[in-house]
Amino acid sequence: MKDELASFIGRQGLQSTIIDAPEPGLAAVMTEDDRDLINCLLVLQDLSMPVDELAGFAKSLPRYEAIRTALILPDGYAESDRTRWVRDGADLFNQTLPFTEYLDSHMRPERVCTYLTEAGADAPNQEAGLLFEDDFIPPIAISQYAGKVNAIAHLAKEWATGVSPRMSMILAPAGFGKSKLTHILAKRLAKIYAQGGVRKPPLPFLIPFGKFRRSTSFEGLILSALARHGRPLLTLPAFQYLVGRGRILFILDGYDEMLEAMPETAKSNIAEFISMAGPLSRIILTSRTLFYRSSGDVVSMVGDPNLVESDVELLELQAFDKTQAKQFIKKKLDRVGDRSQRVERAQKLIERDAGGFGIYGSPFFLSEFVELIRGDKFSIAKLGAREFVDFLVQVAYKRERERQGHGFSDDEQQRFLEAIALDMLQSGAAYYALEDLEVFALEAIASSQETINVPDPEGRRRVSKLFSHHFLSAEEGQVGSSQAATIRHQVWRDYYQGTSLARALVPALPEALLVLNRRDLSDGVARSVVAAIGAELTVPQQFVVKFNDVGLRNVLRLLSAAVPVGDDGQLNAVPSDLSERLSGRDFRDVTISGLDLRGKDLRHTNLSGALFSNCDLRDVAWDGALLSGTAFVGCSVDSRLSTATNASSTIDDIEYFGPQLSDRWAEPILTDITNPAEMRESQEDYVLRIIAGRLAKFYRGGRLDSAISWPAFMGGLPPIDRDFVIRRVVRALKTEGFVAEDRGAHGSRPPFILTGDVGRRQDVLLLIHDGVAGETIQAVCDRLVRKA
Repeated sequence: MKDELASFIGRQGLQSTIIDAPEPGLAAVMTEDDRDLINCLLVLQDLSMPVDELAGFAKSLPRYEAIRTALILPDGYAESDRTRWVRDGADLFNQTLPFTEYLDSHMRPERVCTYLTEAGADAPNQEAGLLFEDDFIPPIAISQYAGKVNAIAHLAKEWATGVSPRMSMILAPAGFGKSKLTHILAKRLAKIYAQGGVRKPPLPFLIPFGKFRRSTSFEGLILSALARHGRPLLTLPAFQYLVGRGRILFILDGYDEMLEAMPETAKSNIAEFISMAGPLSRIILTSRTLFYRSSGDVVSMVGDPNLVESDVELLELQAFDKTQAKQFIKKKLDRVGDRSQRVERAQKLIERDAGGFGIYGSPFFLSEFVELIRGDKFSIAKLGAREFVDFLVQVAYKRERERQGHGFSDDEQQRFLEAIALDMLQSGAAYYALEDLEVFALEAIASSQETINVPDPEGRRRVSKLFSHHFLSAEEGQVGSSQAATIRHQVWRDYYQGTSLARALVPALPEALLVLNRRDLSDGVARSVVAAIGAELTVPQQFVVKFNDVGLRNVLRLLSAAVPVGDDGQLNAVPSDLSERLSGRDFRDVTISGLDLRGKDLRHTNLSGALFSNCDLRDVAWDGALLSGTAFVGCSVDSRLSTATNASSTIDDIEYFGPQLSDRWAEPILTDITNPAEMRESQEDYVLRIIAGRLAKFYRGGRLDSAISWPAFMGGLPPIDRDFVIRRVVRALKTEGFVAEDRGAHGSRPPFILTGDVGRRQDVLLLIHDGVAGETIQAVCDRLVRKA
């Protein structure tokens, strides 16, 4: 314990001296810390020591002052021991702390817990009411390890205590309450910490990760989080020391928002965060379901060999069932009182939804529903599940007219919001200034006219009333300001982007092609487009020949979204003129569901990270298509799939690496394969070839170097191998003692150090020169083959 204290103090940039007492179980760590005015830490491990012995040792120390001395006890002591030392040693020191509590004190835990548990203007998302628990319904989640669980209980009892894997990825569509779940979890964990007894649990750190941009490093992220609670008492190395001891739980909210806006930046930032946090950290991330499907996807995204699949647990939040939805509505309406049976009438709508529950499963839409009906009467007879979103929109437009007195019609308000949404989709802009909003409003109002007339001052004042619309929100940090605004919440951004795109797509306006070719649409936007069109989706003939790879991916998303929800038997046909243009395209990370692709030409397409769900893929030409992290769920596939270039693929939860895919069928079709012998390469030869490629990096200038940079060791192979096999190679080589990482090196990616063992180095030379797998190389190969 004394050595650990000295190490922690050193990471704070301070000098320390350890002085051992004549009696065992007692020592002093002397330092000079003006921040907490403590210059002497008495480290007591023998709790039965008489007080007078400790007093004699303390008074013999140089520069000893009782007021600047703290007694540090080992963790797990009995409360009676602490009471005894506080009572009998009151004149010898001014603090009595267990070891971990002393370390935690540098993070200002009282302020952290107060920030998370008490209402206040500066509490995270307090303005949105996310910390109020009286309307919180614990969501049900599915874990690949624990099955169906209460999400909040599972995270508090399993993840936070170290029972479940150290990284939890909370997945759900937009509007399912991911942010509220993380905030409530942080609040409850803070309460548990504040009430902790002799052994405090780790301290929760809630960080709105989506607010940070490219320039934010791990250090900047942590120091800014600490600065919320006053002047930081920790350096970054000291903070990482506490992380390494498991004293901190990271709860990172809003990752998916950054991932959609700036995917490469988001992946880079989170990869750095996880690497710098270290292998013992515990982290929660929230993301929409469409970005990740397996633990392997997360590991591949992070790209750090210290993170393996078994370290990651995916928790998929489930839609509310009818009972949960009724409870939610009752809690929300009971908060404001109910004199007109709004609760009963609202709950009747839940009973009327017999078609797969749909929209009522989303806490966000239920909140919107409650917010909009509090002061209004509504007709149950006119409201069905399919009209639900339109109902909410119409009620909001009516309320805006009454609240603002501007008199703009539903169509004018709709076009105003669609204009903003379409521009966001085209430009990627996040917020709009007053002059931009005025242009959008004037264009919407003059949509039926040939020219736009600039209104007089009174007309401009009337137009400005649209700028604080129900579906807009002020820029973060400027709440109440009208200087910049955006469409609030991803759910409504998806809705209006979809309706605006549909308005341009049906008449085949040029801006529709521009949007489809520029940016990958989210699943929410695709569904909104299909819902707005309200008929069988058709692709304008004149667009087909002009689609680039992005445009084709988006059309496949739209065709997939047009398949009725829950109908696993119905497939949508891909138009022939479109299917002729699929070969050789980039379809990375696209989700294709419910499509009939029989006999289509997918040769040489890049399908890395793609998901095919409930598709007919018989007789498809796959030659040269790239499968890397590609998943097939509930699809009809045949042996022609083995002609694709397979780094990693999954068929109904069964993984195939390298040549394993061709082994799935007894007689794989070898037509059009340029090198059939290579397709029949054994799994062991495939693994051995990759190991040789890694170790060959150390062989330069006719000799073996002792070290190689991280980029050189991890790079050099095509992404199809690097993403899904190299991380296994790295772990196996480390386990068998071939390589280690130089943790003393600077930077987040230290060099690999080749073993100094003569026998192992000889193995490397034999493999590189003659392709001979010696005993230890074979051990690495066996480990990889067994795990693959």
